[in-house]
Amino acid sequence: MLRVIELDRVNSTNDHARSAFAGADAEAMLVVARTQSGGRGRLGRAWRSPEGGVWCTLAWGRAMPMTLGACAGMVGALSARESVLDACGPGAQGRVLVKWPNDLMLLDPRDGRLRKIGGVLGERDAAGPLLVGIGINADFDERELDQPDEPLRTPATTLRSALGVRTDPLAIAHDLGQRLAQDLLRLEREGFAPFAEAINGSLALAGERTSWATPSGVVEGCAIGVDAHGRLELATDGGVVRLVSGETSRVVGGEAGAAGVSPRGDGPGRAGG
Repeated sequence: MLRVIELDRVNSTNDHARSAFAGADAEAMLVVARTQSGGRGRLGRAWRSPEGGVWCTLAWGRAMPMTLGACAGMVGALSARESVLDACGPGAQGRVLVKWPNDLMLLDPRDGRLRKIGGVLGERDAAGPLLVGIGINADFDERELDQPDEPLRTPATTLRSALGVRTDPLAIAHDLGQRLAQDLLRLEREGFAPFAEAINGSLALAGERTSWATPSGVVEGCAIGVDAHGRLELATDGGVVRLVSGETSRVVGGEAGAAGVSPRGDGPGRAGG
């Protein structure tokens, strides 16, 4: 059974879930907060988490192989996409996409640009639970967001600003927690392969010229899709490269940047714990 903790304000739902789970008699725990003062995403990036957003973390105490745990962020992004589609109705169909490895994107109907509406932060300590922190820019104005200073970073928006819909963040968080718990059970039983098809049907940048930042330099190629192990496949001049982790962006006019893409499938701001 999923134990749920609701809070008005925390520094980080991931940090709170880690501490609370240590003394809990539960296999899974969902921590939901109305606001975060220290929300963070991948690479330690901070993200503003005002009231009206979905800020939550699922702590998963069941044993899971490290190889599957590494895919939990992508599964979380897919679960979040489904919860957003249910909450927003027909106006979101064809517009909510998953950007490998863990971002939730929206094809903005106002101008056709691809903007970030959420993200996933997966963390795991040696002796602690798997933490899947998810944040979604839902029911607040995009002007409350801290937009990136770097011109080539993907801009952010909110569901309210882009789609003109009002949503209930707590209801989305509860739906997402239950959905993700079921998806993680399936991940344990069947591996990542069943999720790959769903992600590829809603994959941002699929078929686009894509760059991948690595410690040794930038790799460019055409994004093919995600394989059965959660790796992003790029067709490069030297053959197919499979990426285990990293940060991808579309290549525009010889530079990596943020631009509109065509909708795929029916389908934070970075966000996290």
